[in-house]
Amino acid sequence: MKTKWYIFFSCVVVLLFAASAFATDVHFKWNASSGTVEGYRIYYGSSHQGPYSNLLGEVGGTTTDYVATLDSSKTYYLVVRAFNSYGESGNSNEIVWPTAGSDITPPGDVAGFTAIPGNGNIALTWTNPTDTDFKGVMVRCRTDKYPTDRNDGELVCDKTGSPGETVSFTHTQVQNGMTYYYSAFTYDTSGNYSHTAHASATPHPAPTATISANPTAGYALLKVTFGGSGQAYYSTIASWSWDFGDGHTATGQNVTHTYANVASDTTYKVTLTVTDTDSLTGQATTYITVKPGIPLPPSKPTVQQ
Repeated sequence: MKTKWYIFFSCVVVLLFAASAFATDVHFKWNASSGTVEGYRIYYGSSHQGPYSNLLGEVGGTTTDYVATLDSSKTYYLVVRAFNSYGESGNSNEIVWPTAGSDITPPGDVAGFTAIPGNGNIALTWTNPTDTDFKGVMVRCRTDKYPTDRNDGELVCDKTGSPGETVSFTHTQVQNGMTYYYSAFTYDTSGNYSHTAHASATPHPAPTATISANPTAGYALLKVTFGGSGQAYYSTIASWSWDFGDGHTATGQNVTHTYANVASDTTYKVTLTVTDTDSLTGQATTYITVKPGIPLPPSKPTVQQ
């Protein structure tokens, strides 16, 4: 008895990754064929009604969809055939891709894509493109190189948003001392994906600071020379900021400060804050004791009525 095959073929463009200027991933779907089916084959030709002499792909079992990478600068005439051990079915209805008026243009890349390292985290920031059909941004990462497509590496985030919007995301649970390479893929409402924008960063601990002071105690007016040192990890110390504890401050690695006269022995807490080139900070403290050095007049009396 002859087996009859009935197939309805459809084509839906669901995504694009522009590995080259014209590479497009196309998602094909079709209705299951009746009869005993071992799989399906997709064929294509270069003209309407064939011949369909080129095999695009083959899927087995009951699978009724297939994703193929096509060249969007060319026109494909496609059909699907079911097959079993006795042979192939006839051709399904023909599908032409790209279809007239179909959107195969990806949105622009994100702007200002930056990765700022922290202590055990990396802060990502970007600005969405202004395309009116923009939908979202997918960010993926690797620790050996930049991800090359939307399926490569680890998914960091997938954030929908508005055109032109500035977006921030903090990637946590990253390992200090390891470099992370990020690729950002924009996509639109038609499922087209852009070329990638790249950023990288190496998270690290905050810097450490130490203080030297000479002298650490004495009589007012007490002039103290302060020296600062700091250690930065995977960066350098960018600034030194001093708080002398008496309402005065200064900047610089090595500074001097003169403490004014006091009525009684007074101890001041001195704080040095170092900031590295990644804006991480570390602090150190020391204490300076100032003794009265110039006799002070008595305090004013209070007259009781």
